[in-house]
Order: sequence, then structure tokens, then C-alpha cells
Amino acid sequence: MDTTPLLESQPSVVENPGGGYHIHVRLNERGMAAGSLLDSRATMPPDTPVLAEMSVFEDCVLFTLQDGDAIVMHASDPAAAESVVYFYRADGCLWRAVPLEQLNPGWMSVTYRFRGDLRKFDARLARMRSCPIRPPWQTRPTFWATAGWQGAVVYTSMGMAWRVDHWQHSPLSKPQVVTPGDEQVERLSQVHPTDVQQLLAVREQVESKVTYQIGGLNLLLNYVERIGLVQAVNSYCARRGDISEGTVVAVLVINRLLSPRPLSRIAEWVADTGLHFLMGIADPQVLNYDRLADALLAMYPHWRDIAADVTLRAVEEFQLKIDTIHYDLTSVFFHGKYEESDWVTFGYSRDKRPDKRQINIGISATADGEVALPGGSGVHPGNTNDGTTVASTHERLHQLFQRSDLLVSGDSIMNSAENMLLIGRMHGRFLGAMKLTPYVRGVTIGCREKEFETLPVSTKKAGHEIKATFRRLYFRIKVALSPAERKQMARRRKGHGIRGRIPKRQQVRYWVRAAIILDTARQEADAKRRTHLIEAYEKELKWTLDHLGKGRYHGDHEWVSGRLANLAHQFKAVCDFVRVNFTARNGVMSLSYCRRPSKIAKAARLDGRWVLVTNQRREAGQSLVDYMDWMRGVYKNHRHVERRMRNLKSDLPIRPIYLHRDDAIVALCFVSVVALMVYTLIERDCQANPVLVEAGLRTTDEVLNVLGGFCVSVHLTPSGYEVFWPDTPTEKQKLIWLQLQIPDPGTRMPDVRPASQEADLTRNSASFFDFGGSQRIHSAARGLPNHGFEHSSLSLLDGSTPQIWIGKVLIATYLFCYAENQLKGNVSPPISGPKLRLTHRCGTRVTHPLRAPREI
Repeated sequence: MDTTPLLESQPSVVENPGGGYHIHVRLNERGMAAGSLLDSRATMPPDTPVLAEMSVFEDCVLFTLQDGDAIVMHASDPAAAESVVYFYRADGCLWRAVPLEQLNPGWMSVTYRFRGDLRKFDARLARMRSCPIRPPWQTRPTFWATAGWQGAVVYTSMGMAWRVDHWQHSPLSKPQVVTPGDEQVERLSQVHPTDVQQLLAVREQVESKVTYQIGGLNLLLNYVERIGLVQAVNSYCARRGDISEGTVVAVLVINRLLSPRPLSRIAEWVADTGLHFLMGIADPQVLNYDRLADALLAMYPHWRDIAADVTLRAVEEFQLKIDTIHYDLTSVFFHGKYEESDWVTFGYSRDKRPDKRQINIGISATADGEVALPGGSGVHPGNTNDGTTVASTHERLHQLFQRSDLLVSGDSIMNSAENMLLIGRMHGRFLGAMKLTPYVRGVTIGCREKEFETLPVSTKKAGHEIKATFRRLYFRIKVALSPAERKQMARRRKGHGIRGRIPKRQQVRYWVRAAIILDTARQEADAKRRTHLIEAYEKELKWTLDHLGKGRYHGDHEWVSGRLANLAHQFKAVCDFVRVNFTARNGVMSLSYCRRPSKIAKAARLDGRWVLVTNQRREAGQSLVDYMDWMRGVYKNHRHVERRMRNLKSDLPIRPIYLHRDDAIVALCFVSVVALMVYTLIERDCQANPVLVEAGLRTTDEVLNVLGGFCVSVHLTPSGYEVFWPDTPTEKQKLIWLQLQIPDPGTRMPDVRPASQEADLTRNSASFFDFGGSQRIHSAARGLPNHGFEHSSLSLLDGSTPQIWIGKVLIATYLFCYAENQLKGNVSPPISGPKLRLTHRCGTRVTHPLRAPREI
């Protein structure tokens, strides 16, 4: 059957005038291809189909598409010679262009399937081409011949291809190989212009070419430098090895912003992204698991001081306004046991996962741009109550900024009477919603409708009328007396002749200013919701009444009583508004119900009302309406800190954390908070720039998506040099660099440099340490005598056995390396535990290869 496709009607198949076909397919989003891009500027043809699976076998290449169709290419057909398959990523960037002869040189004796995940694409192709020909037990028609297809490429339904493959087909014993025709030979000998020939000659001379996407890395690295993270960490943590602790922490922060990985895979990620070029790291393999874990453990005792320094630097660098700060607490749950952890424990889960252990993170954010402040944030055990962190956060913020006029807002859980008293005694300022306790509820219900006044600014922003009225509230709080206060009270009572025990607590009254807010839209919604619930409750009661005394269950008065109790629990929000009478006497049951208009009317007086409290005084000349309008405006901005918590869990996923030690977990949580700060600073600058807003670049994610296409290619020449060739930036990329004042990524890298072999030498020395050579080198360097480590086979100069000699060498090497670190000021902790760790002069840590990495 003739199934030759109409090429002009198929967007994924393009006939090349020079011969062959161009096949365009797009990878699915779940199976993003790993590795560097081929060309980020290449545009993907419109309506390019999504590849579900690719199969290579015999003389065919089968592309299975997600829409149910299939493309079959006949590799042995002369018309398919010089065909090229273009693979595009989900974002439209060109990932790989593979000639058809690399996928199938004309005949394959085995079948290989490539699904959406193409991370091992090259390895599988090499293994596929190396498979020998295995003739089958008998001769059958090929897949192509069985279907009776004609032409070099065929469009068909997947069902048709499946039937041919599974029902009638088996491999052919004799391979078929395509030979080039005269037209193809003539086309290969075509002469190109001079400039094209020069570029082709350069391409042939380059031994390898690797492309790195550095646009987003350069942006993040610029902001990490501006907040002074590296300097802050280095000021508290001593340098270890070739790179400082601050550099290691900066790598972790950037990784959390772009692609969070376990510590064991950070080195691979750095090498794949090219971050080591921008940060001057000679060998990315230095960032192994032990090195990163050591940095976290070294930072843990000082993380609060580091957070304070970074916060003060950011406030000064970006001119942040810190008059008003929003504070809230969130939880992050963990997978695993963590039975001995003091931090990862069970507690109130905001993720609705009470079955998981968790850790709590408090976030402070400015009202100016919603920037997260690590200095005002905190990491707490998972069973910490929200209210217990408020007073300490106020105190920390006041000490950090040396200001007592900071206004900190929180939700209703934060503003308990005890917290308000503690903050007031510290001369702090607070603002937030208040729980409707019986006392507050009574005050709110007592406010008459005509007392509420319209708030003009809030009404304009909300789009419906917002009203408020002012009240002064007081709270009775029992405060523990100190020993000195109890002694003073005892003397006073003795002077007045008062007998009895001296109380340990004293009741204090604390007055606050309150605004009773009336939201008209919320008032209508509350009334409708209550009416709907009452009607649903009455419907269930009516159904029970209609079936009362009928059947097996409704004839049992105990079962009916249990059902009524379940209904009351299900509709507990409105069960007080309906009176239900159920009696069972002498085997006769009766059920009646009716509404309670008085209680419904009393509850209706709370519709749309809620209470804001503060101890902030009115400004001179400020009217009461403007004061209450200001209170509501400040509190409504509190939702921004909740949005930052969503960023921490989604855009910068803090989970999963592949750690087990509490100090390392806390340190990594702090790294995530710093990453959130960088994320919010970029978004603040974008939203404050009208040019970027007009260009549709309002968020950090949008900016990173645009800059992610900027790449630099590293070409390795036969003479041993690496040539850096950056892309030409697009107009949007230039706009971002100009408006955010980001330096050109090319300024961080050289144009040409010798191909360094230091990384290979370091890796080799880490695996095969020359103990005798190291002894001689250290002896010559320090002017110490060489004790003669020359030996042949098992005969040693000092007559000792090989086991004793190896022990001496290990001890001597450790002593010399330890002395070297002392002279440099890099004193490593003493050896402890069952694992011996050696420190080279270059700082590379060597772990015994037979032991697993330590658990952090």
C-alpha cells in the first residue's frame, strides 16, 4: 500500500532539497534530556509533535508520538540518506541534531527503545552500534516489507505499527546496507564560500565542544555577591582546602535557587552547569559530599551571626525599608524515622501531614518588596508553638536593627495576650488579628451598625465597602513575680499588717487599641453559608424523620441516637441554631426539630466582622478613620509573607533534605532561607522597574527563564587550549542586564586558557596516594632528613614487615600533613571514629575507599 506522506501537511517532516529528510520532535516535560544544549537560539517549528518513545531496529527507526500517531523511517532506503533528526526540549530549545546513520547505520540486529528520559542517549547509541549481528532461527520478512510501505518515511497510526510488529513480523537474517548514489557523492563534493570553509575547518580542528547555560547563574551570583554572603561566612568559619567555606555555601544557595540536589550530586551539577568557571573553582569534584557536609557543620554554630551580617548588608545595599515587618511560621515535613532527633519531631502540621515529623521555619519579610530577612527568621523544632516564637523574634529584630519603632505584624495565633504584654514591655510595636474569645466576641457583637464608618482607601482597593469602628480592649494576664518583687510585696504587706501567703503570680491589665472591621462582601457570604448549612442539616433531619421506625436500623432507637449525634458533629457550625428533640418511650420514637431565630440573629451580628489590635499610637493630626484604614492596609499586606512561604516550598523546594544530623539540617534550612532572600530581592527589583514590568518580566522565574537561554561554549583545541565562545544575547537578555545592572557573563571568564590537568591529578592522588613520594617531598620541602622509604617488593630497608611499614607510612603522612595545615592556619579536627581521613597539601580529603560516606 502506498502510504507516502504529504510532506507539506506534516509539520514534523521536512524534505531537504539537498537530499534526505529533517525530522523534528519535541521531548516531553517529564523526561527532560540532560546535558548541554546544542543551540538555544534555534527555533522549533510550530506544531512540533511530542515524542513518547523511539525504537531502533532492523533497517527502521520508529517514532511514537503522544497523539497516537507514528513516524517510521526506512534507513536502508537511498532517499533517506543524509536525513537528520532534531530533538527539542520542552521549552523549545534545540537539544540535539542526530544524523540518521548514527541512529541506524542501515541494519540493527537488536531493538533499543528510548523513552522520554534521554539522559543515557549517547551511551545507548554506542552500545547499540557495537552489538554484533545475530541471525535468527529462520528468515521472515522485515518490518517494512511486512507492512508493504513505500518511500523513505511513513506516517501511520500507532495501532497499525503495533499490529505489524507484534502479529506478523520477525527479524530478517541478512542485513541490508544502503550505498550512496552518484547524486549524493556530487553533493558532498560541493564547494562552499571561503568564510564557510574557514568555519568548517575550525569545526573539524576542535576536539570537543561543551555548552553551558550560564545566564541564570550569572544573575544569581551577582546578587549573592551583593549581599556579602561569602565574606560573612568566611569571617566566622576558617578556610579549609582550596576553596573557602563561604564559596561552598554560595554554591549551595545557587543550587537551591535553580535545581536543588542532594549533597552527593552537587559536584556533578556544578560541572554540568559551568558554575565553576564563574566562581573560579579549579576542580568541581572538590565539592564532594564530605566537603559540603563539613561546611554545613562549620557554619551551624554561627548561622545566626551570619544571618545578621547578610541581612544588614542587604538592607544597606538595596535600601530596604524595615519600618514594617511581617512574620509568620511554616512547617516542613520529613520522610524518614528521625527518632533520635531533637529538631525533627511531630507537631501541628500546616501541610496536613500529622503522620510525618517536621521542622518549623519562621520567616520575616519586609513590607517593602516582600524581601525575606534571614536575620529576623528562625529555625525551630517541629513541636514549637507559633506563639512562643513571637517575643524572641521581636527582640532579635530590635537588637539587629537597633530600633524600637519596628512594627511587626502577625496572624491571630501570634497576638495572644501574653505576647502583647511581653512585646509592650520591650517597647516593641505589634499589629495583627485577634482571636474571638468570649470577651472579644461580646465586644464585637455589641457594636451597632450605625457606629461603623467607611474606610475610603480600603474600600477602593477591595472594590466593595469596608467599614470599621474603634474600641479600646483590655486583657487580664497573670504574670509570674520575680523573687525581688515577691520580697518587696512581702515588706509592703507586713507594713500594712496584711497576713497570708505571698502570691507567685500577679494579675495585670493590658490595654490595646482595636479596630472592629466590617467587610460587607464577607458579611453576605457568611450569611449565605450559614443558611446553606442550616438547610443541609434540616434536610438530613427530615430524611431521618421520614424513615423513623422503618427498617432494621431506623427502628433501633440507639442507632437513631448515634446518627443524630453524628449529624450534630458533621454540622457543628450550625447545630446550635436548630433545636432537635428525640424521645423513645415504650418502643415508640418521636423526632422533632425547629430553628432558633434568636441565636441565628445573634450570630448574624458577627457576619463579616473581625478584630485588629495594635499598640501603635495615632500620628499627630491623623483622623480615627485614617488610623483604622492604615491598620487594615498594613495587615492585608501580611499575606505576602505567606506567599514567600509558598515560594520556599514550591519555587525553592526545601524538601527533600537528604540529611540526618540536626546541626546539618538546621544549617541547610538556613541556606534555603538565604536562597529565598536572593529570590525575593530579584523579584523586588523587577517589579520596581517599569521597563521590565512592561516587557512582562515581573517575577524571578520569568527572568531566569529568559536568561537560561544564554550559553557559553568551551572548545578544546588539539594544542591543549580551551576557547570560550559566549552567545550573542537576545534583546530581552540585554534588557535584563541593563535594567538590573548585571555585568556581562563574559567578564567572569577568560577568552582562552590552557586546558588544566590539575583536576585529573587531584583525583588520581586522592585514589592512589604515593606515600613514599609524599614523604620525600615533605622532607625536602621542610629540610627534614629522609628516613629511606626506598624498597623493592617485600624487602624493606629497616627490616620491618609490610604491615608495620604501611602503618608507619600512614602515621608519618598524617603528621606531616597536619604540620602543613598548622603552618597554613588550616587546622583540621583530630581523627576520630573508625575512618581515617588524610588531608593533602591541596586540601583534598581522602576517605578510605572501603568505607561508606559518613551519615550527616
